[in-house]
Amino acid sequence: MKLKALTKKSIEGFAGSVIYQRGYDYFKSGMVYDLEYNQDEDSIYAQVSGNSGNYEVEAAAEKDGINASCDCPYDGYPCKHVAAALLKFIHNSDEYISEVKKQKKEVSSLKDRLKELPKDELLKMIITCADKYPDFKRDLMVRFESDKEAVLKAIRKQVDNVFPSIESRSYSTSTAVRQFRVILKSVQDASDAMKAEVNWMVADRILNELNEYGMSDESLENFVFDAFDGVADSLTGNKSLKGLREEIIKELMDYYTWGNSGMTDAIYETVEELCSDKSDYQVVIDKLEPLSRGKGHHTSYYKDLLADLYEMTGDEETKLKTLERDLEYGMDYWRLAEHWIDKGDSSKALEIVKDGIKKGEGRKDELYAYLLQHYEKQNDYGQILHLLKMKIEENGQAYFRGLNNDKIYQSLKKHYKSRNDYEGQADLLEMRLNCKDADLDLYKEAGKTLKKEDRDVFEKKMLDQLRNAKGGKRSYRGWAGNYGDEGLLAEIYNYKKDMKNLYDTVKNNFELLVKYEKQLAPLYPDSYLKTYRRKIKELVEYRGRENYITAAAYAKSVKKIYRTILKQPEEWDTYISMLRGANKTLRALQEELRGL
Repeated sequence: MKLKALTKKSIEGFAGSVIYQRGYDYFKSGMVYDLEYNQDEDSIYAQVSGNSGNYEVEAAAEKDGINASCDCPYDGYPCKHVAAALLKFIHNSDEYISEVKKQKKEVSSLKDRLKELPKDELLKMIITCADKYPDFKRDLMVRFESDKEAVLKAIRKQVDNVFPSIESRSYSTSTAVRQFRVILKSVQDASDAMKAEVNWMVADRILNELNEYGMSDESLENFVFDAFDGVADSLTGNKSLKGLREEIIKELMDYYTWGNSGMTDAIYETVEELCSDKSDYQVVIDKLEPLSRGKGHHTSYYKDLLADLYEMTGDEETKLKTLERDLEYGMDYWRLAEHWIDKGDSSKALEIVKDGIKKGEGRKDELYAYLLQHYEKQNDYGQILHLLKMKIEENGQAYFRGLNNDKIYQSLKKHYKSRNDYEGQADLLEMRLNCKDADLDLYKEAGKTLKKEDRDVFEKKMLDQLRNAKGGKRSYRGWAGNYGDEGLLAEIYNYKKDMKNLYDTVKNNFELLVKYEKQLAPLYPDSYLKTYRRKIKELVEYRGRENYITAAAYAKSVKKIYRTILKQPEEWDTYISMLRGANKTLRALQEELRGL
């Protein structure tokens, strides 16, 4: 798609109707200015006035649509400032395109005139421009690269000056990105060494800024990726730049261990991409080794990275020693077990898995899954039951959630059902109840599985537990979501069509009363009228369109109760007239009540 092919309709499709309208208002109010069009890149740059100052917008045409950015704080995409800039462009596109053509014509004319100048005069002009314009001087130095150190020093000075003080009103990350882009463009035809050093110079400056202030800035982060690519393209596999590659890897690892930029994963991925030989990996190993010592989640993670690095360098012995060191978490044991699985030693792996289940802390899903698979192959469901009980004991019955979805539980359930093992199935149901893993499905399953005598006992126990917990600390997952124990009790009574107990359960819970209005309002109309009228009064007193919309919805229910259930249309007419009359000045409320 080309920018000049954009229409109001396509911009609205890109931005959405709400953002489009806000952007249109900004455009019509003249809040877009300094719009520049780059025909070669088919992109625009503009400044848009906003609530907290001016925002910088960039937008470029891509094959499948538009790629845009804005440095405003809005979390959505795109924002109204982008929409406003695009609208200004399409309304004046002929003017912008004409201006570009005019500039190109002027450049062409200037080129012809320069060709006619004597060599000495042209040289004098070039020297004057180089003294006057730092960017021009930089481009000349890069072009000839006669003194590499002088070129890099000049570029370094420009890179260092891109960011003003973060407290400055002129601080703008999008402006910084534009300046960095110009700098990188100046070396795109330079030697690999020059491109690598300048791309790293830019990435280094941005990473330092992000880490120094703990920033998260999309435009800077995206540009760092471009700089990383430039470094990798220039260095990967280039033996003549081995020293530079190792130095950059070392500096990247310094930022990785600093870890305040929010880009640690991207940094490490770049390091992995740059590493070409054993000496490169050794730089990374030397940085990670001190971090992998001791206890804690971070050391465990670094230890895993180290083990992978030793494997890449063919040092299996050190890899194994690293994995065996400071076993603390379940994942530590699992990584060690995986090593022996890869070596084909299942006995050694099984020994480590069992040890990890007993001693490891934190996540143990992989350990339990491996041991479950082992016992299933042996058809040893006694051990599987023991494994489940051990897992429940470790987690604590009162806090073990989702037991029904546990793979060990599911394995036992499938096995008992296939063998028609009544006692086994009954034990699993009891286990779920004891683990507070109760929901309506458990109630239904017990009803289908258990014999009448056992079913009655199970139901009484389940309902007693829910009643005792109701109103106190919510200890159940609650099939009814945020309603907890009351919600689950209500679901069960509704399933049983026990309307009296259903009403007694929900009568003091407004949300549940609303949920079961269809079932209960015909039986308890006076209670519903009293509750809804009180709620409508509260919402009106709170003011605001959203509250009025909600109040109108409850008023609709009041109307249904009066007219359909109680057959008292005159009472409804009296109520709605009173509601409107008492709030004549609330125009938004009157609008929402219209039609009732």
